[in-house]
Amino acid sequence: MSTIPDPGVPDPAAVDTTAVEPAPARLRIGRPPEMYLGAVFLTLAALPLVLIGAGLALLVGPLGTTLRQRVTEAAPGADVAQVVLAFQAGGGVLAAVGLVFVALAWLALRPRRRARTAVTVLAALEMALLVFAMVVTAPDPVSIGMTLLAGAGVALLYLPRSEEFLVAAV
Repeated sequence: MSTIPDPGVPDPAAVDTTAVEPAPARLRIGRPPEMYLGAVFLTLAALPLVLIGAGLALLVGPLGTTLRQRVTEAAPGADVAQVVLAFQAGGGVLAAVGLVFVALAWLALRPRRRARTAVTVLAALEMALLVFAMVVTAPDPVSIGMTLLAGAGVALLYLPRSEEFLVAAV
């Protein structure tokens, strides 16, 4: 009497024990457009820092002339060159921080969590300083716009679709 093999059960002699199953394919999630919008918002929030910093660092045109006149009027015995040098150094630092801010905003689009964290810290610092400045002085449209752009840009980088992209890409 012969037995009929069951088609659902593999024949032990036919099973290759040396075969290795391929690794499951990684799920590819495309970069959401919100991340690009967040980087644009953060760039716009940092742009005044770059422009004001560059203007102070270079002190060209009427800005340099006005600064020298005001220092001479306010403190006639002060060394004008030292004060101008301090303004130029501060402007250079401000422009450099603004450029780093812009670079980190665009690096945050790549799957690098540290860039996103660093740009979040810079945006929070900028927002805190701007709110403090608006409390001490009067709120102005540029400061309000920079604060809103920085907050919205960071929020867009942390949306659920952005999180999914970063987790899948790592």
